[in-house]
Formats: sequence, structure tokens, C-alpha cells
Amino acid sequence: MKKSATFPVKRVTAAFITLTVVAAFCILFRDSLAVLIYHNALTYTRDGAGVVLKSVMVKGNRVSYLEGGDPEGQKVVFVHGFAANKDVWLELIRLLPDRYHYFAIDLPGHGNTDWYLDNYLIENQVAAFEHIVNELKLDNFHLVGNSMGGWISFIYSAQHSAKVLTLGLFNSAGIITDMPSELESLLKQGNNPLIVETSGDMTAFLAFVMSKPPEIPSIIVHAMELEQIAHAERNRKIFKDLKSSTEAFYQEERAAEYLNQLKMPTLVLWGKEDRVLPEATAPHFHRHLEDVSMIILPKVGHAPMIEAAHETAEELLAIWQRIPEKEDE
Repeated sequence: MKKSATFPVKRVTAAFITLTVVAAFCILFRDSLAVLIYHNALTYTRDGAGVVLKSVMVKGNRVSYLEGGDPEGQKVVFVHGFAANKDVWLELIRLLPDRYHYFAIDLPGHGNTDWYLDNYLIENQVAAFEHIVNELKLDNFHLVGNSMGGWISFIYSAQHSAKVLTLGLFNSAGIITDMPSELESLLKQGNNPLIVETSGDMTAFLAFVMSKPPEIPSIIVHAMELEQIAHAERNRKIFKDLKSSTEAFYQEERAAEYLNQLKMPTLVLWGKEDRVLPEATAPHFHRHLEDVSMIILPKVGHAPMIEAAHETAEELLAIWQRIPEKEDE
């Protein structure tokens, strides 16, 4: 009787110990496993988009970028926004034709780029972008920027108009309107939804910047969150410097000094449900541009290249095709 009573107890105890050890192992290595799965997923997605991960030394710093498409085709340069990176363009690039030569860059302080500026005022970021473009020996290219990347792109285009074939501004920063955004209202309350600092913030971030975020496995969201948390202090610094740029630059008259110089075909694309930069901002860009198409996408937030990749690809192609191939030779 004792044996029959004792044996099950030992068995249960052993099973409990095993489960405890496994649970502890999973907790201990969950972060590493999540990051591994995330990086493998990125590699798979990059392969699907036909791009490869590369880097170039710029002023003694390693700048990370993606390159794909036809090396003989017209060049396209993509510039991401605040707290984002080069990979936000993958789905869009996958849908675009292979005949173009694509570059998606990690700006200083973002992604895998090991270049950190003392100050991220917008003019400093434009200067850094110029150095990257020059080091990559890019000339005569289509330029596409989202949010902060749009701001950088339209200033660069005004300063180097001979290099830019067409310009795409997706939910671009650079102009503030009388209509406050939801972001501004939250900032006044001391809450910045664009800074991921703790568990759960990544899910909230995705829900804030996109009207309908794509379905992402929770373990990958966890890895993305870990990455953002690791960069939280730097992101606070970048955002603070951008706000300083805002105080000195965001007025429409200052932006107009650059926009009025742009003669290349320009696409102003906006998500109607943008909570970061309201859709009402788009006409303020439109009025200062000479050759412009303005498209407002319903049920789309701050990231049309992710939320409405097919529609975005169609609109980009329509404007790129206005440039004959020979103009890139």
C-alpha cells in the first residue's frame, strides 16, 4: 500500500519539477527566442521583397540599408519616419515592379545604423541624409518619405532639385495646422504614444499609428517591443529635438519656402484616419506644390505603405511613369 501511495506522489512531484524547470527556461529565454524568430521573419520578408541587407561607411559611421531591384533601373530612395526603420517599406517594395532600383535607408539613430547625432534637429537630419546619398553615389532618383522622412525629403528635394525625379510625401511632417492632432492632445497630458517604454506599449503604439494594424504574431510584437524599449532613451532625445525643430520651423510659411521651390511631380498621400498628423494637413502641402497629386486614403492611418500597400504602390507607379527611362541615364 505504501508503494502504491508513494509512487504516484513521486511521479506528480517529478512532473511538477519538470514543468517548473521548463517554465523557468521559457521565461529565461523567451526574449532571446522572440528576437531570433523576429530576425528570421525579417530575413524571410526581405527575401520575399527581393532586397538584401547592406551597409556603407558614412563619416566614419556604419549606415544600414536595403537594396533591391534592377541595378540598371531608375533609382528609388525610401526614407522612414520617427521611431521606424528601413523595414517599414518591405511590403510596398514587394508589390512594386523589379525594373526599379530600390534603396531603403536606416536614418541616424534608427534601425541598425550605428550613427548617432549630437542633435536631431531637422536640418541636421537633412545634412546626414545628404551624406548618405552622396556616399551611395545616388543621383537622379525618385524620393519617398513618410512622416519625419517626408519632412527630410521635401527639404532635401528643395536643396537638390536636380537630383530628385519625383517626390512622394506620405503623411508628411513639416507643417502644423490650426487643427490639433490627437498626438498633440496626448502630449499636453504628458503621454507620448510614440515612445515604447514598457510591456504593452508596442501594441498600443501600433494601434495608434495605424487605423487597422496588420495581424502580427504576439512573439514578434514582443521582439519589436524589446527593440523599441532598448531605444527608448534615444527616441526621447530624437523626439525632443524634433519638437525644437517644430517650434522654429513647423509654421507653414517656413515650410512653404521649401515647398514652393519644388517643380518635380509630387504625390501627397495621406491616411484619413491619421492620429499623428491629421488628414487636414494634406491640403496645406497641396497648395504650395506646383505639380502635385493629392490622394486621401479612407480607413488608413499614419502608415499607408503598410496599411494600404496595394493602393500606395499604384499611386507611386502612376507618378514614376511620368518620367521617361532616358531621364535617368
